[in-house]
Amino acid sequence: MTTGGATKSIATAETASVPTPTPGFDPARGLLWLPPTAEAWDLQIDDGDKTVISVRPGTYRVAITPTHARRLRTTEFTPLATTVPDTAETDAPVPLPGPEGPPPLALVKPWTADGDYLEKEEILLQLLPNAPGFHEILIRRDDRTIVEHVVTGSNHRRLKRGLPVGSYTVRSRWRAATDEPTTPWTAWSRPRPLTVHPADAEPQVQTLRIAAHRLAMMMDRDLAGVPTISDPWAVPPACPETGTVRWFRTPCFEGAGPLVNENADYYRDPLAYHRRCLASLRERGFVFRTWHDLLENPASEGEREVILQLDLDAGPRSLKRLCVALDEMNIRASLMVHRRCTGAYAYAIEDLDLEFLRDREARGWTIGYHNNALTEVVNAGVPAGEHAAAATRRFVEDVNDLRRWFDIRTVTHHGGNTLNRTVPVPPEAGVVGVDRAEHPALWATIDRCFSDGGFLSRPTPLADRVAAFDAGRSFIRNHPVKYGNYDPDFDVPPLVPEDITRVDGVVTDELRRVAADAIEHQTTWLADRRDRRLGQRITHATEVKPITRQLRPVAEIEPLVTKHWANRRTPYTRLAPWPWGDPRVYWWRLLDAFAPKHGTILNVGALPPARRDETLDFVGDATVLEVDIDPDREPHYLFDITVPPAPLEGTFDAVLLFGLTIIHSPCRAVEACHQLTRPGGVALFGFAADTHPVRGALWNPETRVLWDRGKEPLQNIGLKGQMWCFDDDSLPALFDDWDRWDGEFFGDMYYVVAHRKK
Repeated sequence: MTTGGATKSIATAETASVPTPTPGFDPARGLLWLPPTAEAWDLQIDDGDKTVISVRPGTYRVAITPTHARRLRTTEFTPLATTVPDTAETDAPVPLPGPEGPPPLALVKPWTADGDYLEKEEILLQLLPNAPGFHEILIRRDDRTIVEHVVTGSNHRRLKRGLPVGSYTVRSRWRAATDEPTTPWTAWSRPRPLTVHPADAEPQVQTLRIAAHRLAMMMDRDLAGVPTISDPWAVPPACPETGTVRWFRTPCFEGAGPLVNENADYYRDPLAYHRRCLASLRERGFVFRTWHDLLENPASEGEREVILQLDLDAGPRSLKRLCVALDEMNIRASLMVHRRCTGAYAYAIEDLDLEFLRDREARGWTIGYHNNALTEVVNAGVPAGEHAAAATRRFVEDVNDLRRWFDIRTVTHHGGNTLNRTVPVPPEAGVVGVDRAEHPALWATIDRCFSDGGFLSRPTPLADRVAAFDAGRSFIRNHPVKYGNYDPDFDVPPLVPEDITRVDGVVTDELRRVAADAIEHQTTWLADRRDRRLGQRITHATEVKPITRQLRPVAEIEPLVTKHWANRRTPYTRLAPWPWGDPRVYWWRLLDAFAPKHGTILNVGALPPARRDETLDFVGDATVLEVDIDPDREPHYLFDITVPPAPLEGTFDAVLLFGLTIIHSPCRAVEACHQLTRPGGVALFGFAADTHPVRGALWNPETRVLWDRGKEPLQNIGLKGQMWCFDDDSLPALFDDWDRWDGEFFGDMYYVVAHRKK
């Protein structure tokens, strides 16, 4: 074993009972020590990969364990001396504490959306951030055996022979590349599950991959694990495609976020689903208690108990619908209400049916304060330096006001974009916080919990979770709007008004207006979420759909897509196992919707002759001519698109360019397409975003360049060289010369429909 630094060494010693002024290693006894005079040591392990790890001073036992099929050896250190901080907690990634660093910045993202692989299948780990520095990667088997532990200067790690069958967790951390030897590592990233299935499980794994791909297309997490919707128009993976489906897409904003990972029964009828879930608990002998019950008598009154908490948020109408079902089952709940709320959904408590709420109390329900004080002072424009004091005053005022109508004894914190939980419960409010962090003693009596807060039903669909409830005390947090919003009047309107026609709803002009207003709230809310909550993310939010909403329904184009998608090569179908999330399929749909069906079309970047029907099948009777700089592709024209021949200017009804990533001067290419398009014509473009897992700079900063006009032309351009990628700021700069253009992010790609004035 040698150190990674040039000036450090580890001396071999016969004993290692106490630390000495110099590092020492006793291979016979498997003991390593590092002197307390060093703040941290970078150790290089000669294991074939020359693994480098960072270790604090202390005494360690060294255990050599075999790993996967490559038979590399790695090292696990167990602290023996108190000079090393305790890392015995169950979620500790490895008993190797590093120096304190900033919040986690490293994220592990397997190529497949949820980390399902087949035995001996290559695994590519992609890591954030993409800034210069080093990533330390740790893979542990479910028995906590370390199977991969390496430090790399790249932001990806390729395991060509995969891993043995089993369940794993993957974590990483990052350290900046500086000349300062004490530069700290970040904290370890959140654990990322990774499952390797037997080779004969390919059909099951493919099903998992398709569901995961669909989910990844519509939602995203930032580096800290905070989820958000990136495509509110998408349909969740488990939503049935046939039969009655009462669920519909709703705008994504605080208090109304749609659940995206529930099971099929939920989408068929959310209210009936919720009723069945609670009825199943009642049938199994569960007793429902409220927070007031527990505060008065925390001892368990039976073998099976449930605390049902309903956070009202944006769902006053939905709550009434849930109450009918709860009354039928003789179920009481703890209802948490705002005093008032502004923003995407707005009301004061007086605007609601106070008699209905008081009747809940008369029936044994309890009503508590749902703290949104910080959200309200932020929405009111209070200066940042005054937030804490103003939120505390608002908190107390809200509770006192609510006591005019209700017996307010408890408080739980609202989520959303503003961290209301950072407002301490003021003693003068006279309420008890019942969130886990506020009252750990109370939560010590709770054995399991479920929450549908946010966009996920955590940690699993409600039906699956309640089926696993056993003896003891359980907690359920539900938001009424997620279950009772499916009859007029809606608490939150459908994002696409036509969705309600599936359940014989009537689409009116008023409904369209309300939906349009909600979309405006959604756009504002998503922008606020990026500013207030989210760190670096791996996708871009698609807040509006100027292109997708003009595409033909999937069913009308499915036969053609199925025909051509069958010829897609494995690397592409591995990245996009769900056809309708494949960038190439989206391109075909773009051609179908926007390319002229007559006239002459120029396709830039010639397809091989055998594949040209990919374009021809989607453009009707139009003539398609190919242009390329490679004569082997047998193009109709042989020239560089950045330097078009003058005689061809203004002669094409449409120009198609799928692949700005490998053109040395994208700006010049877009300008040339404008010159080649006739007045009144259209040009269609598709190109990789910076989040693309193969062609995006977020993943491959060494070989992918984020486009900027000042960087043109790019040298060594090509699939095996450098490639461009693009971000949100690229589109306006690229298409400024066009008379009108619409752009949209979809599946780690940007698509643009550009029009030239007649």
